[in-house]
Amino acid sequence: MTAPRMRVGVVGNEPVGHLMADGLSATGHTVVPLRSLADAAGVELVILAVSTPQLPRVVEQLAPHIRRSQIVWHTVLGKGAQALDDVETRGAVVIAGAPVTGMNTGLVPGMSVSEEPVPERWVVTALDELGETIAGLVVGELGGMVTVRTDAERPVLAAYVNYAWMSARVAAHAHAAMAELGLLEDAPALDTGLVEPSASDIIAGHAVLEDPGMRRAYLDVTRRYAEVTAETGEPGAEELEMWALQEETR
Repeated sequence: MTAPRMRVGVVGNEPVGHLMADGLSATGHTVVPLRSLADAAGVELVILAVSTPQLPRVVEQLAPHIRRSQIVWHTVLGKGAQALDDVETRGAVVIAGAPVTGMNTGLVPGMSVSEEPVPERWVVTALDELGETIAGLVVGELGGMVTVRTDAERPVLAAYVNYAWMSARVAAHAHAAMAELGLLEDAPALDTGLVEPSASDIIAGHAVLEDPGMRRAYLDVTRRYAEVTAETGEPGAEELEMWALQEETR
């Protein structure tokens, strides 16, 4: 079954949402940036390409402009469909859908590319069967696979994805250092397949972890990840380093 062609509007600047929009454009959908939230009334699907802390405010401000049967889709891995309650009560079909693997290939800088591409897998949460069906059609068009999770499962799932990505990045840095010292002929291939988390997502992930050992490990790897990414001037590194220092002194 092929999903109908839609007019798709994008709110925000987070990369995952825009990669999703690019994929939909490539399959024949019309994608437009929403200069104003009021413009949302003119599209069938609204993609909220916003960060974890931005999501509640954007949903609240978007709600007055939503009409019945529109689709509103956010791409924050750690938040579920209930984060869209304000637009759901206006009659929207709401979907929380975020890629865990495959969308940006999960390449870790400094490592060579593994030969086999990692499949694109999306974690999806919807409030009803219609939402799940739409999500399956859209993700299928993007070449991905759907894994359905509840709202309650998503925060910890996101935290472990963050931890895995940061650990791989720190390991890549160590392997590169060994190669420079002549202890390795070349850095080994490493393609995590994971989608790179933003600084705000990483910070949000720590708060949902309950195991003390895991909380310490998460904080330690975040601190080192921030130092590694600061060396190459990557966005969010300074924010993460300052946050980790503050958490360590609590």
